[in-house]
Amino acid sequence: MKQVLKVVVLLVVAAFLAAVGYAGEKSKMDVKVGDELYVCSYGEKCPCEALSRTEGKCTCGWTS
Repeated sequence: MKQVLKVVVLLVVAAFLAAVGYAGEKSKMDVKVGDELYVCSYGEKCPCEALSRTEGKCTCGWTS
């Protein structure tokens, strides 16, 4: 029983460490010279900080 508990605790700790490791990563966009990019037009007020390849609303849906 003690070994099963040790294994479960180790698995929970490993899952926690993996989640913390991936939490800081943001998705990245491959951009090349000549690509057209669209940026949220709300400036510093916009919480999205998003770029897009298509014209339209901010990807986070925020409006001023």
